[in-house]
Amino acid sequence: MRHRGILLGLVGAILIYSAFKREFRVVAVSTALVSKFAFLFLTLISGGDYSPEIQRVALVDVGATLGLVVALVLHLSAKRGL
Repeated sequence: MRHRGILLGLVGAILIYSAFKREFRVVAVSTALVSKFAFLFLTLISGGDYSPEIQRVALVDVGATLGLVVALVLHLSAKRGL
């Protein structure tokens, strides 16, 4: 799971940067969503053969994914003046 920690750190840094640089928000949130969806997909296709810790991480990722989708929709709505 160390590689996941490095990935999360990099994605987190991009998200923090995009908080200050509006033009990077769509790319940053999209990158985070791809990362979350990939982990969730791999967890689902494993057929339930994973530890309780992985299950907890997957549940947190579901919540994070929902939050990222809301953030992206709000950003795009504000950008279009809706």
